This record gives sequence, C-alpha cells and structure tokens, in this order.
Amino acid sequence: MKKNPKSRKAQRSKDWKYIGREIGIVVIGVLTAFMLNSWWINVKERDGRKVVIENLRSEMIYNIEELERTIAVNQFVMKSTKSLAKILRSSPLNEDVNVPDTVLMGVIIAATNNPAKGTINSIVSSGKLDFAKNNELITAITSWNNKLDDATEDELTGYNFIEDHFVPYLREYVDLSELFENSGNLVHYAHTGSRDRLPKEFIDDTVTLGAKLELINLVAQREMRLGITVRALIRLQDHQLKMLELINNGS
Repeated sequence: MKKNPKSRKAQRSKDWKYIGREIGIVVIGVLTAFMLNSWWINVKERDGRKVVIENLRSEMIYNIEELERTIAVNQFVMKSTKSLAKILRSSPLNEDVNVPDTVLMGVIIAATNNPAKGTINSIVSSGKLDFAKNNELITAITSWNNKLDDATEDELTGYNFIEDHFVPYLREYVDLSELFENSGNLVHYAHTGSRDRLPKEFIDDTVTLGAKLELINLVAQREMRLGITVRALIRLQDHQLKMLELINNGS
C-alpha cells in the first residue's frame, strides 16, 4: 500500500529535525569542550603566572638581603682600608708603625656576592616574558645578567688584586696565619657588629709594618677598587629593589 505523500513529507521533516537536533547537540558539545579547554588553559596560565611571580619575588628578596650583607662587609673593608691609609700617611716614610690586627685583616677581606638567578634565567631562556604586564619589568629582567656580570667583574678584579699583590707583599713582612684563622669571625663582625666570635687577644693585638711607599700605594689602590665594587653592588641592590617594587605593584 502506498504511503500518503503528506505522511512521507511529515516523516522527512521529522528526520531532518532529528538530524538537526543531533547536529546541534554535537555542535554544543564541541563548543562546550572548547570553552572548557580554553577556561582550563587560562586557569593553568594564571596559576603558572602566580608561581613565576612568587618565585621571582622570593629570588629578589634573597638577593636584596645577600647584597645588603655583602655591601655591609665591603663598607667595613673600606673603613679598615681608610684607617690603614691614615696610619701610614701620618707616619714618617720608611718608619715602622703598629697596625691593629682587625684593621689589617679588614683590608684583606674580599667579600663577594652570590645572588640567586635561577628564576630569572629560566624566564629569559624560555622567552616567556608575557607574564609581565609592563615593559619596565621586562627590561629589568632581561638586563639583570648584564648588570650582574659588570658587578662580578669588579668584585673579581678586587679579589685578584688582594691575592696577587696585597697579600704577597704582606707575607714578606708579617705572619698572616692568625689573621686568616680569624677572617671568618671578622666577616661576622663586619656584618653584625658583634665581636663575640673574635678572640680578645686578636682584637687587642697589633702588627708592625713599615710605612713604605709601595704599601701606601697598594692601600690607595685597594681603596679605589673597593669604591668601584661598592658602587656596583649598590646599583645591583637598587635594581633588585626596583624589580621587587614592580612585582608587588602587580606588574
């Protein structure tokens, strides 16, 4: 028996509605999955940015504290160097002078900075700088290693001067063993101002040096190199303080 044309038309309409409904369900499902995936990616990126920011903040705080310590020690060394220069210049040339152990050891100390840079290096090497919201923070991050290299070069020059020139000169005239034994305790004193680790006899002792022109010039050069190093370290500290300010302000 033949079907009524109206019945066939109704069936086709019903089939198309079913197909349309199925297509709609599929489209809605795809769009929903896409939206959920985009949402999840955004959540992960947002969480990832928070982790980077917190790691960077922790690194900056550590570096600021480390630089504060190193600057304090270097300023103590500068004070000792100026004291030695004053003693030598106030004495007749080539005459012996008594120099406190703490002053001489203070001149010999060569404190160096050891900053953390893992997070910054990871950000720079990966090229993922898009977490930063302004160019000032990006510039600060990408310029850090160059500034650090400059300061490290100044520190190394000062260290090599002590090892290659100042200490070899002193070894000709002074037994440095006791000074070196107490060097760590003197660094503690330079950083904290506490003498509790320094033996009393070391504090009270003096060494005899000749006020020779060569030594006067070595001390003057030491003072010059220290000034360069301290200024470089202060620039590094200012750089890290600025980065921390940018991070805390939501950059």
